[in-house]
Amino acid sequence: MDNTVLTGYCQCGCGQQTGVCTQSSTKGGFKRGDHRRFISGHNNGKKEKALGWKGGRNKTSHGYICLFMPDHPRALKSGYVYEHIVVAEKIVGRGITHKEVIHHINGVKSDNRVENLVVCQDQKEHFLIHQRQRALAECGDPYLRQCTYCKAWDKPENLNRLGGSPYHKECARIESKRRYDAGLAVRDPQKVQAARIKHYAANKDMILARKRKKA
Repeated sequence: MDNTVLTGYCQCGCGQQTGVCTQSSTKGGFKRGDHRRFISGHNNGKKEKALGWKGGRNKTSHGYICLFMPDHPRALKSGYVYEHIVVAEKIVGRGITHKEVIHHINGVKSDNRVENLVVCQDQKEHFLIHQRQRALAECGDPYLRQCTYCKAWDKPENLNRLGGSPYHKECARIESKRRYDAGLAVRDPQKVQAARIKHYAANKDMILARKRKKA
């Protein structure tokens, strides 16, 4: 905070008066009735005068490091850009596109050393790298996949995958039967039987046609 600016005036030095806080905030360091330190938007891009200024290098809640570079093509509205993007651009000698994804080899999002970064062409390739790293760590073979139900690792050709996670066909059959039996266990047997009779009556022609077709 610049001590030459009087309380009640914007601390950016523009000379405009600020409003009064309508509520208290322990995190913000102000109480209800206190004058605001900045007019809305005047603390953005003011560097050391900004309330949360930490030398232009911050760590996000997700663990990534951000640098204050408002003129960078990939800068956010706040003027910050992810450090791993800046480092990766120096590696490849060009700008990183919005489609490309930067992968941290050791999994530490704040470790932006050159040897720890890989530029993936898209999110699909990035996901594949994570998938193979996990397989290598858990079973020793990066090309195996894990069954959703039995959790065993197996070759991709031995697993099914219809729009979701891989699974063994037999495991899916067992899980389906388990869920069906669990549903019957909590239902009233009389209501279940009544529902079956109602279903048969409503679909009698279709059911008989299927039986004739099988015969």
